[in-house]
Amino acid sequence: MCGYVLGVDIKLEIANLEQVTKNGGYIINCMGDDDRKNDKPNELLLKEGFEYSHYISKSGGDVYRYWKKVMKKQ
Repeated sequence: MCGYVLGVDIKLEIANLEQVTKNGGYIINCMGDDDRKNDKPNELLLKEGFEYSHYISKSGGDVYRYWKKVMKKQ
């Protein structure tokens, strides 16, 4: 689940999303930029445990999709 843009305070936003995501659920972040060139995925999201996929859009930009499975301590 992700209903808004991550980026103002990413760590706090991820913590809030983890809090409201059910155990075993996913946080998914699908960036809308498709004409921007990016050399690499977002390092902060990777450090926070996100996985990613990458493709080149029809506009020629790099598009990264991120997801993280939320596993809560029981």
